Amino acid sequence: MIKHSSEFFYDIILSPVITEKATLANESNKYLFKVKDTATKSQVSKAIKAIFEVDAEKVNILNRKPK
Repeated sequence: MIKHSSEFFYDIILSPVITEKATLANESNKYLFKVKDTATKSQVSKAIKAIFEVDAEKVNILNRKPK
């Protein structure tokens, strides 16, 4: 198993998404983050666990084209 530094995890999770729709999702204990383009679901899950010290039950990744 490869050990990663905390800087690696902060490179994966870029920022939280703060919109009206994201705020409504927070009420259902769902959180939205902008992540690195090349991040996989398992990398995102490990980064969430390392940064916030919680287990992610499910990770969905949505690739959006910029406006």
